[in-house]
Amino acid sequence: MSNSCYENISDLSPTKIGLRAGYLAIIGFFGIVGNIFLLISLFLDKRKKSAINYLVINHTCLDLLQSGVRLPLYIVNIIMNSNGLGYELCTFHGFISGIYFIGTTYTLTAMAIFRYLVVCQSPAVKLAPRHAIYAIVLVWIIAIIMCLLPFWGLSHYDYNIIERSCLPTWNEGLANQINAVFESLIDFGLPLLTTFICYLKIYTVLRKIKMDLMRYRCESITANTCQYSSDRAKKRFTLTLSILFLNFLLCFTVWSIISFIVYPVTAGTACVPDDLHYFAISLLYLNSALNPLIFFARMRSLRMKFYFILETMTGRKQPETTLATSGTKRNNTIER
Repeated sequence: MSNSCYENISDLSPTKIGLRAGYLAIIGFFGIVGNIFLLISLFLDKRKKSAINYLVINHTCLDLLQSGVRLPLYIVNIIMNSNGLGYELCTFHGFISGIYFIGTTYTLTAMAIFRYLVVCQSPAVKLAPRHAIYAIVLVWIIAIIMCLLPFWGLSHYDYNIIERSCLPTWNEGLANQINAVFESLIDFGLPLLTTFICYLKIYTVLRKIKMDLMRYRCESITANTCQYSSDRAKKRFTLTLSILFLNFLLCFTVWSIISFIVYPVTAGTACVPDDLHYFAISLLYLNSALNPLIFFARMRSLRMKFYFILETMTGRKQPETTLATSGTKRNNTIER
C-alpha cells in the first residue's frame, strides 16, 4: 500500500468520521434488535425442535456476535481513526471476526447440505435435531481451530490501518504464502463451493420433477393436495435459504475482491480508495441486519411470532395477527 493511502486515512475530518460511526451505529442497532426478535420468534415457534431451526438459531447467534460485539469494537477504531482498542482487544476483535466469518460460511453450507438431503435424496430421509447439533459443533470446532492458528505461530494478528481492525497476516516466503492460500480455501473457498453445488442440484431436481417428499406423512389426505402443499412449502423454504446465501454473497463480494484478489495480486501496493473500502466493510455489517428481514418477510410463522411479541410489548393488536385469528392461515412454517 502506498504512502499516499496512509496519508489520506490519517487526514479524515471529524465530520466524516462521525458520519461513518453514526451510520455503522444505526446498522448495529437494527442488527441487534432484528436478530434478538428473530431469536425469540424461533424459540416461540412450535417447530423450534426441527433440525433446520437449530442451524437458523446458530446463524442468528453469529449475527448477534457480529452486530453486538464485533461492530461496537470496530466503531471505536473508526472514531479514533487508529487502533483505539490496544493490542489485546484488537487481537480479540480479529479472533471474533474470524469466528463470525468462518462460522457463518460453514453454517450456510450446513443449511444447504441439509436442504440437499431433504430435497434430492430419499423422501424417507429424516434429519433429527441431533444431526443439526453435530453440524453446529463441527462448525464451531472448525472456526475456533482456524482462528487459533495465529496464536500457534502459523500467522499473526496485526492491525491493518485501512481495515481499522486486526487481521491475520502472514510473513514473507513461499511457505507462508502457501499457508495463506490454504487457509483461504478452507475458510471460504471449499464451503462456498459446496453451498453453490448443493443449491444448483436442488433447483435442478425441483425443475425436472414434481416432488412429493411429504406423502408418507399425509396418508389421510388426497395425493394431489398433499403433493401440491408439500412442493410449494419446500420450494418456498429452499428459496428463503437461497436468498439468505445470496445476501451473504452480495454483501461480501466487494470486500472479498479487495482483500483476496487486489491486495494479494499487487503485493499490498494497491491504493484502494478509503471510501470504497469503508463501503465494502459496511456491507459486511449490513448483512447481519438484513438477515432477520429476510426470514420475517419470507416465513409467515416467524412473522406471526414477531407480531405476538409486539402485542405483548405494546398491548396493541397487530393487523396480520387479527387476520390470522379470523381463519386466514398459510403454511409457510420453518421446515421440519
